[in-house]
Amino acid sequence: FLSRCKPQEVANIAWAFATLDILDPVLMAALATRLLQEGFLSKCKPLEVAEVAWAFATLDVKDPLLMAGLATTLLQEGFLSNAKPLELTSIAWAFAQLGVQNYTLMAVLAECTLQEGVLSRLTPQEIAKIACSFAALRVHNDLLMAGLARRMLQTDGLSNSPAQAAANIAWAF
Repeated sequence: FLSRCKPQEVANIAWAFATLDILDPVLMAALATRLLQEGFLSKCKPLEVAEVAWAFATLDVKDPLLMAGLATTLLQEGFLSNAKPLELTSIAWAFAQLGVQNYTLMAVLAECTLQEGVLSRLTPQEIAKIACSFAALRVHNDLLMAGLARRMLQTDGLSNSPAQAAANIAWAF
């Protein structure tokens, strides 16, 4: 069955199981195998990669080969150029949640996050997740943190943030 699934279908299956907090190790292994089949990840969009990464992290499924494959895909020239804030946030959070340190990927995520069309659309919760992800992985990126701080000040973000988001932002800095 999975051998016929397209990227969006694989991502949707992973997302659904994670959203329902149903861990099926055999299914997750089969999804990872499908994702790692020759050429499959190259057909994925940023949203699909983000959903898969988020699902594996949410279910705490540690698959180093899959995460390496996702990172390779994410680092392809231009792959993240049109990524949305939530996609970037989910990817950063997933890699941090699973403890996967990939400094090159984090640098690219920071660069994409700092793009004006992205940075200006970040919500306080997304800022908190990105900042905490970099902090959890001990990845220092002064430009990113300065950009996130500026964004919070532009929107009076801390006073309008849920208490947990404000606490997470303060912790990350």
